[in-house]
Amino acid sequence: MRLARVILIRHGESEANTKENIYIAGRDFHTKLTLKGREQALDLGTFWRDAQGVNSRTFSSIYSSPAARAIETANLVCEQIGVEKNRVRLEEALLEIDHGEWEKGVRDELYTEEVKKIQKENPYDFKAPGGESQHDVEARVVDFLLNSAIPEALADPHSRPVRPMINGRLMFSSKTRTTSTT
Repeated sequence: MRLARVILIRHGESEANTKENIYIAGRDFHTKLTLKGREQALDLGTFWRDAQGVNSRTFSSIYSSPAARAIETANLVCEQIGVEKNRVRLEEALLEIDHGEWEKGVRDELYTEEVKKIQKENPYDFKAPGGESQHDVEARVVDFLLNSAIPEALADPHSRPVRPMINGRLMFSSKTRTTSTT
């Protein structure tokens, strides 16, 4: 049986991450990486190149969320591993969780004690009004992986792994499935 390896990474630190206690950024397409975020992306690319032997011949595809912070992360990683930026393909299925009506809202005003209690009771299925739950995000990303990214990798005669650059908190592998709460 042929195997496909998929590696999901989260974007580096973004401008919104430095203000996360102030407002809910969510799917803000324009938020860019901070200097620290750019350094994180470059460090990851350097690690993959030097410690893991990753280069333009060791994978089939790179996908990125269309959010600026994810594209910037993917491009910086590609720069370090010697891959042309035009190989990064944008995929909406990799977008961060949709916070619906709460997008760009003031976090402390929206996450009341009552809301925090409800979220704590069932964090996997909790969703803001008009938004997505972590369960919804996982279903969206897994659908993309199973129906697009992995079949593409398996069709490659060299069976090189697919490397989606994900913008979000979902981590998925063939053995485990976890959702980060940080």
